[in-house]
Amino acid sequence: MDYYLNYIPQKIEGITKEQQEARQKMLLFLDGDCPQEIKDFIVEKAHHVVEGNSAFPWVIGFIPAPDETSTIIRYGDLALDLGNRTDCEVFLDLFSKLDTDKNSDKYYVEKKRVEGKGVILIDAIYTTGNRYRQFSSMLKKTGAKSVHGLIIGKTSLPCVQ
Repeated sequence: MDYYLNYIPQKIEGITKEQQEARQKMLLFLDGDCPQEIKDFIVEKAHHVVEGNSAFPWVIGFIPAPDETSTIIRYGDLALDLGNRTDCEVFLDLFSKLDTDKNSDKYYVEKKRVEGKGVILIDAIYTTGNRYRQFSSMLKKTGAKSVHGLIIGKTSLPCVQ
């Protein structure tokens, strides 16, 4: 798993200027502002993953945001860029909700999209890893050959001295 920046949650105060800048980048990304440097990082890492594992085709998918609109806002620009700059099929909607309840956190993935393929799984924030493990496991159970995570921000806490 690769990640772009260390993200310190907003509830943590007294952080350095660099940490504040990283936090601001993360918050802007969550609101749909994906700067070129993040796109370049994700594209470079995706190329590296695919080149290192060319025995099967690769697709790119995104761990859903809390709702469909947020997913589109958060990842839409990045998904378009990945579609233009990689040879991978990109699914902004790789995961679908099992039912129509907006608050449901139960998803499924269509077998034909991932069976026999590698999946580059992109998420905005990695904190405990629970959501990444949940979606990665679902992909493997559905027939994905391999799953590689690319994360925009990995949550970290500042060292207390």
